Amino acid sequence: MSGERAREIVGSADFALPRPGSGRTLERFAALTRLCTEDIGTGRLVEAHADADAILGEIVGGGVAPGEFWGVWAAKPPRPRVDARLVDARWQLSGVKPWCSGATVCTHALVTAHTDAGIRLFAVDLRAPGVSADTSGWHSPGMLTTDTGDVAFDAVPVDRLVVVSAHPDDEVLGAGALISSAARSGTEVVAVCLSDGSASHPGSPTLTPRELAEHRHRELDAATTVLGLEPSRWCGLPDGRLAEREPEIEAILAGVLAEKPVARTGLLSVWSHDGHPDHEAAGRCAQRVGDAHGVPVWMFPIWMWHWAAPGDPAVPWDRVRTFSLDDADLARKRAAVEEFATQIRPLSDAPEDAAVLGPHILARLLRDREFILT
Repeated sequence: MSGERAREIVGSADFALPRPGSGRTLERFAALTRLCTEDIGTGRLVEAHADADAILGEIVGGGVAPGEFWGVWAAKPPRPRVDARLVDARWQLSGVKPWCSGATVCTHALVTAHTDAGIRLFAVDLRAPGVSADTSGWHSPGMLTTDTGDVAFDAVPVDRLVVVSAHPDDEVLGAGALISSAARSGTEVVAVCLSDGSASHPGSPTLTPRELAEHRHRELDAATTVLGLEPSRWCGLPDGRLAEREPEIEAILAGVLAEKPVARTGLLSVWSHDGHPDHEAAGRCAQRVGDAHGVPVWMFPIWMWHWAAPGDPAVPWDRVRTFSLDDADLARKRAAVEEFATQIRPLSDAPEDAAVLGPHILARLLRDREFILT
């Protein structure tokens, strides 16, 4: 709650804290004192965001951009630590930074890291691939209210991300903001849609399975355009029967990897234990192909949100990482989902034509964060 409230405060049109050195230090301290009196967790997170804004203004000019929420992570314990090295004119961070307030709600952070020349400060976009947060190890009330946890930085960059979906909407619903962000950051995103989606409305008096598949193909192309992606590779396999076609699926994915064998590639797939047979078939194939080619595999859940309860032992919660969405990310994802007309609205008044993705389902999938299993 503190993190969401803090983001709301700094995103409001009337939020403005005087910067240090402006001659209005007392006013700055008074505003932060009022916030901490109301809720100390919220106040601490707002203070960190304001500190980051001041530091950026002093070092590079300007400040934080609208929709961004910043932390300042400068803890320097002996272990663990974050190291930074320059590779191809770009800095890469590796390691774990402990005691990070706002670990899952911040979009950016100023992070200290060890270099050959000593400790330096880096501005990091936390939505980039390879950044993950874990707050499960912090149980004290003071840490819980500030969303404090460990943030891991994986320096292995990905030049090419192959995204595997079982149906023509999985990748948008489960990880649309993440893959859109990856594409905008320069990563080549190759989306592969395995099935034709023709079984979403069995017995429909309005659309035949073939017509439904054609509609869903067009909808997917429109949604990926909204996200700034190239059209998905359309495989057209039978919806509901992917488990029967696993050798063919593996051959398709291996072929995509073989197109650029020297590229640093990652696989992102719908989860192999998601509770839907097509999702699980897609995830199994992605994992086997990734293992065979030495390619990292990450997965996103969709149906898991329908059946899992907090702490459910069937879910490897220790492997779940979050990708925080800013306002623009969420608006872009919502606009993409609106393209799936056959899924979010009834085809007709007939019971067989009811919407597949009702409001309660969309509410789970259109939150301010996405979840990835590493």
